[in-house]
Amino acid sequence: MKVKSIAPATAISRCHFLFGGFEVDMSWNDGRLAYAVIHSKSGLACKVVWGGQTWEFKTTAGQSYPLRPADK
Repeated sequence: MKVKSIAPATAISRCHFLFGGFEVDMSWNDGRLAYAVIHSKSGLACKVVWGGQTWEFKTTAGQSYPLRPADK
């Protein structure tokens, strides 16, 4: 995922989103998504599609799950 950044090329920008039972923190480096942390609020199963990669995993409410491209 390529995003336009107004921050310097070496800076990491962070965003926080809430998606149906999950909170997602995303960090970018040089305009590209560098990593994400999924925070389970509900304990539901989670599926993340990022670029050409897909992660599917069970979650526990209150737990966090970091994802990076190399984790697949």
